[in-house]
Amino acid sequence: MTRAQGFTVLVSKDRASSLLAQMVLLNRILSEINDFNIKTATTTLTEEYKTKTIAALSEDLNTWLKNLPAHMHDTPSNLQSYASQGQGQLFVTLYLGYYHYGQMLFYRFLHEDVRGYTPRTHFYAQQCKEHAVRLCEIIYRSEEVPGCDVLYSMVGHVLVIASTVQIHTLLFGDEGSVR
Repeated sequence: MTRAQGFTVLVSKDRASSLLAQMVLLNRILSEINDFNIKTATTTLTEEYKTKTIAALSEDLNTWLKNLPAHMHDTPSNLQSYASQGQGQLFVTLYLGYYHYGQMLFYRFLHEDVRGYTPRTHFYAQQCKEHAVRLCEIIYRSEEVPGCDVLYSMVGHVLVIASTVQIHTLLFGDEGSVR
């Protein structure tokens, strides 16, 4: 939305309903995921600690998504709505972050799921795959809606990670897991 377009969109007094406010909330979760991944790579952690931390971070992502107002859900109609306000790229960027952060949290479970199936590893591996699929889907949709395409280098990075998830699924998944 620009001044020339006029301010036809009502701005809520609830600051949590803005895309930028949601990005801030989501980036707090990213910070915790990054800290956890660094700690996992540089320190010997107990399985109990890792299990509890991953469960808590997973719940944080789920809670963030569940608490979004309906007009911010990742739907084609919401993408169109934000595009009409000149905020389509911001909407796409919000969800690129969400799906990428899920990939970052659950990526470690892809190979564990192949090596030794447990309900927990399988669930988290499926979460990783779902985040990768949804990330690719929103990129495709963003290219179809004028004003929503996201053309910056970080998009390439998150797409490479999503691609490795999908390649892993093709190589090690069964017929039903490939979509």
